[in-house]
Amino acid sequence: MAAWLRKTGQWLEACVAQALLAFLGGMKPETASTFAGNLARAIGPFLPVSRVAERNLELAMPELSQRERRAIVRGVWENLGRTVGELPHIASLQENTPSGPGFEVQGAEYLHEQARHGGPVLFVSGHIGNWEMLPPAVARHGVPFASFYRAAGNPRRCAYSHPA
Repeated sequence: MAAWLRKTGQWLEACVAQALLAFLGGMKPETASTFAGNLARAIGPFLPVSRVAERNLELAMPELSQRERRAIVRGVWENLGRTVGELPHIASLQENTPSGPGFEVQGAEYLHEQARHGGPVLFVSGHIGNWEMLPPAVARHGVPFASFYRAAGNPRRCAYSHPA
């Protein structure tokens, strides 16, 4: 029974995630980013993991007040929400946009030089901002790119399919 319950929970989680991404994909990138950021900022602080984040901030920066720590955690949730809101729009985001979602490439001259010379190069990225932008951003400058990553912990897929 426990395995069935776990699989059902994973399926439900996958369907909610897929529906949310389809919903966000139907919005303009700016709207999706703002909507998802505000939603995560409102809900995230009530999740148990936020208490862990607040405790870690208390240990790392004891000089911060509880109000300051909570503001940081809300900001982290907003950033994560914006990242999710931008996911369906990655292919259409523009480089060096003055406002709205987009991405900035610093050191593009090195990418162009690498494209001319060829050969391997190693990029290292962290979960800072929208980490999913690295492959398309690099590829737009003519450098072939391959990624490796840790797969999502939920192996389920939802049968629902959003029309393109």
